[in-house]
Amino acid sequence: MIVPEGMKQEDILNYKEHTTIALPGIAIADYLPTVSKVKVLSPQDGTITNQLTVDLKIKVLVENLTKIVIGDKTYEVKSGENDITGVALPSEGQNVISIKDANGVELAKVTLVRDTTPPDVTINTPKEGTLLNDRKVSVSLQTEPNAKILLGLSAPNGSQADVISTSADSTGKLNIDVAFRAFTGINILKAVVTDSAGNSTTKYALFAYGMPQTLKLTIGKTDMTVNVDTVKLDAAPYIKNARTMVPVRAIAESLGAQVSYDESTKGITVTLGNHTIKLTVGSTEATVDGKAATLDAPAEIVNGRTFVPVRFITEAFGCTVSWDAKTRVVTVTYP
Repeated sequence: MIVPEGMKQEDILNYKEHTTIALPGIAIADYLPTVSKVKVLSPQDGTITNQLTVDLKIKVLVENLTKIVIGDKTYEVKSGENDITGVALPSEGQNVISIKDANGVELAKVTLVRDTTPPDVTINTPKEGTLLNDRKVSVSLQTEPNAKILLGLSAPNGSQADVISTSADSTGKLNIDVAFRAFTGINILKAVVTDSAGNSTTKYALFAYGMPQTLKLTIGKTDMTVNVDTVKLDAAPYIKNARTMVPVRAIAESLGAQVSYDESTKGITVTLGNHTIKLTVGSTEATVDGKAATLDAPAEIVNGRTFVPVRFITEAFGCTVSWDAKTRVVTVTYP
């Protein structure tokens, strides 16, 4: 047995009960584990968030700690649980939050991931602009692993299927053999995908079932047929400078699109699925899905109704347009 210098082995071996043996030169604290002064209760290490700041809940384990430093900010704390709000996450990706005392000694740390990028989503089936001959709609898409997904199906007449709540697998794939029963005519598939950080992306796929969506308009008449139904227009189409002008709201909404008008800018926005058209009354400049485009005739207001060239507005949505000069009938077909 090795004993400290100046002591005898028998002094240590022959000690009596309740006798204290002092071992000179040995610091007991050096052999004890470091005592934690602060513990991070939440969030947990590796937590992913899309926020620029985070709220911490910490527990101070000693009485004499009254201040902590995180980054360039000092916070007053007390023994027990403390809420530290608005701690910055300065970087996209991994952020290490270090909690120090006033002397710069690290007391605790937690690693968080800031992710503000919406997930990429690709709808593989049904394909945009297809005509299905089977009413059973399969859905497949690719996105981030384990992302949450909400699927919906609707028709221009307002019909809606029950929403499906599901998730992608560990590779980001989703495959459902029979997700919906299609509506006759145009169908609008909507997929809302949310990743683990809470970022969301919405994607659409437009397709038709049974028969194409067909609109027929006659120059000078307010009757429009949509498939087999007759719809009354509030203004008749007309021809101006060899261009067929149609009421934008009636045509767009018959295809399932949404139309908004800004009175102050005279701007018109038409949205159908992933497609967005923006144009201005009196101007031939427009954008289609964010890209510059030129109308062959400007939009104009006649008797309180906004008219646009039929070919521009419908072909931007993937429709085909035909003109029968003899009957003066315009036919718009999707797909």
